[in-house]
Amino acid sequence: WKDLIEFKRNRIALLFSLIFPILLIGMFGLIFQDTTSSLTNVSVGMLNDDNVEYGNQIVAIISTISPEPTSIRLIEVTTLSMAEEQILSAEITAAVIIPQNFSSSINNQKQARIIIVTDPSNPTISLALAQFFNEIIDVVSDQISKEFLETGNPNINSDFILNPLSI
Repeated sequence: WKDLIEFKRNRIALLFSLIFPILLIGMFGLIFQDTTSSLTNVSVGMLNDDNVEYGNQIVAIISTISPEPTSIRLIEVTTLSMAEEQILSAEITAAVIIPQNFSSSINNQKQARIIIVTDPSNPTISLALAQFFNEIIDVVSDQISKEFLETGNPNINSDFILNPLSI
């Protein structure tokens, strides 16, 4: 009992033993938020400089796939500099840029790149958007690979090439 009475009288020990851990838990909760719940009412700029088969396919997939109905709003931008200006002015959070030679690179069986520009001032949303777009690009990339393998050589089993092992 004597130790408890001394502990109760020592306010600094009481502060560090009870209140300080609660503050730390709250800080960690704010720092390490759930990234999937942060994608609500996020405006994303879309720049399709390709406007051909695969560029339009990417735009259609991104505009139809969304984790929640109100999570991502696509806003059309006309240039990369316009997208960067809108990110700096907080009109949009990120921009997806499909370059001019995107479809021709795929048709020539060269790796095509999509540029994603995010707002560095909000790393949580930037990380969540990067994950979201990476998942979409992985799915589309697998579809394109499968399509090329199926039409390129009829003797190749595209399911085996894409997934040589299964459980």
